[in-house]
Amino acid sequence: MVNQTSTITGIAPGVPAQTLSENFDNPNSSPTYVTTVTATVTGTDKTGCGPTDYTIAGSATVNAEVPAGTGVGSWSGLTIAFNNKPAVNQDACKDAVVSIAYVANNS
Repeated sequence: MVNQTSTITGIAPGVPAQTLSENFDNPNSSPTYVTTVTATVTGTDKTGCGPTDYTIAGSATVNAEVPAGTGVGSWSGLTIAFNNKPAVNQDACKDAVVSIAYVANNS
């Protein structure tokens, strides 16, 4: 499982992209090899604010064995930014909690 422990606050139009990073939980009894981490915005806790209001960019290359355990290894290289849509009222996104699905890839 991929963890994000970096805290993202103040995401808004015109604010620079913020870094997503952190570690893994490997429930296996042995190390597992991770090549990359990918992420997708899956939704928010606000009606009228959704995945298309945000962009995840960058590349999180790991290319390492992640040991068994909780909070192990590390990853970084992805960012999240708010998509400013001038023709659309995006007030619904104010103070939204953004849900992100992470995948640890091994090929």
